[in-house]
Amino acid sequence: MGAKNKKIHNRHERWCTNFALQLSCDVKTSVVLRQHLEVDALVRVIPTTELWCELTHDLVQRDVIVEHFSGSVSRAAYGNCLAKTGHLLQTFEKVTLKERGDLRAPILVMLSYQRPDRLLREKGLFEETENPGIWKRRPLNLGGMYLVATSHLPDDGIYDWMRVSTRLPETSEEFRTAMRLMHEQKLSKLKEKRWRRSLWNSLSMANRRLNSRPNWPKNARCELKSKLSTRKSKRSAQKSGRNSRKRSKV
Repeated sequence: MGAKNKKIHNRHERWCTNFALQLSCDVKTSVVLRQHLEVDALVRVIPTTELWCELTHDLVQRDVIVEHFSGSVSRAAYGNCLAKTGHLLQTFEKVTLKERGDLRAPILVMLSYQRPDRLLREKGLFEETENPGIWKRRPLNLGGMYLVATSHLPDDGIYDWMRVSTRLPETSEEFRTAMRLMHEQKLSKLKEKRWRRSLWNSLSMANRRLNSRPNWPKNARCELKSKLSTRKSKRSAQKSGRNSRKRSKV
C-alpha cells in the first residue's frame, strides 16, 4: 500500500474504530495480542443494540475482533485474520468453564467496503446468508468469522450504520445519516464526549477537503461549516466563562 493510500486508509479506519464502533460496542482499539499481531479493535457488543442487525445474537457475550478494510480483503489479510482469531481462541480455551461464566468463544468480523470476490470464490471458505452483503464462516464457536461487504448491503434503513461504518462520509446524505445515528443512541456522558471529539476531528478533516469535493452539494458544505463554526464558538464562550470565574475568585 502506497504512502498516500495508507494515509487515506488510516483516516477511514479511525472513523470506523473511533466513531462507528463506539455507537454499538465497548471498544478497545489497536489491541496487541502478541508481537506482530495487532487487531484494529477488540469489542464487546452492547446486547440492546440494533445496529448489528441479524449479527447481534451471534456477537453478544463474547470478545469480538473487528478488522476494518476501506477497500477489500486480500488473501494475505484473511490469513492474518485467521492468526488473530486463532490466538484469541487459544487464550479463551485455557480459561476454566467456571471462570468463563456466560462468556462464549471469541469471533472475528471483517468490515469490508468492497466485496472480496477472490476470497468468496474459494469453495467452502464462507457460506452465504440470506443477506447478499454478509457471509459466515463456521463453526462460530471454533474460530468463526463474519464477512460484511458494506457497499453490498440491502437498501434498507436498518443497515444504515453498517453502510457508514467503513468510510468517512463523502456525501451530504452520509453525513446526515452519521449525525442521526449519533442522536438515536443512548450513550454514557463519557462515551458521548469521546465520540463527539472523534466525530468532529474527522469532520474537520473533511472540512479542509470540501473545496476539492465537487460531489458535496453546496448546502451540505454550508451545513458542515456551520456546525464546525458553532462548535468553535461554544468552545470560545466556555473558555471565556472559565477565565472570568477564575478572575472573580482572585
